[in-house]
Amino acid sequence: QRMVPEVVQASQPNRDESKVKGRVFAITEDSHGVAGALIELLESHGARCQLVRAGDQLPRVDGLIHLDALHSQIAEPVKSLFELAQQALEQKVQWILGATTLGGRFGVGDSGVAEIRGAGISGFLKSLALEAPSTRVCAVDLRRDAPPKELAQYLFTELVGDDSTVEVGYVSGRRHRLRPTARPLEKKSPKLSLGPDSVVLITGGARGYRIIPDVRRVSSPDAGTCSREDVATACGQRPDSAIGGQSGVDRGPGLT
Repeated sequence: QRMVPEVVQASQPNRDESKVKGRVFAITEDSHGVAGALIELLESHGARCQLVRAGDQLPRVDGLIHLDALHSQIAEPVKSLFELAQQALEQKVQWILGATTLGGRFGVGDSGVAEIRGAGISGFLKSLALEAPSTRVCAVDLRRDAPPKELAQYLFTELVGDDSTVEVGYVSGRRHRLRPTARPLEKKSPKLSLGPDSVVLITGGARGYRIIPDVRRVSSPDAGTCSREDVATACGQRPDSAIGGQSGVDRGPGLT
């Protein structure tokens, strides 16, 4: 059965503000004022907070709140989340929350406010939740143009709520989640036509090696893969070290 993600409204969780009393939180700084508003809110409920940056040694904390996706000067916020989350898990923290800026509805039905810089954060945190079931892990999707105090309230709700949903979004006070929904495949969709004269470029997935034989079988021998190193070299940039020490590209017999 074919399933697609659908945005649905989620109920507000029951809140227990006493959860954060006496707890210590590490919070990454943003450029929107959300960190300051959240610190004020947490401290008003008896928590202690400390601002951290990527590359910092994480102090002893009970929770990590990652807001780099809300920082206009940080291009790849998922990298800093990875580094800090590693340290947080070593400490067996109780909370790891990460903000994304896909507009509060996960980029579905985008109204022009979605920013994809931190899109990888939700996928990373969903994987992390499986590896650390005793930690409250949550990706909170927000509208960047909402008031900082409002965004801080949404994050606070996920800290003190009794819900274990790993990915939630907020728009104008409404809480959303994704639900897999059965959808038939559109039979009118145009079919991809591959023939002997087709040239196919495959990227990703360990350079697509496993799929090459199938593509060549249904189209032509001129099917090859391209790695990040090849793209960088073509652009005159220094390529990253290759996976497994190999920088190669299977260009196929017809590609140069």
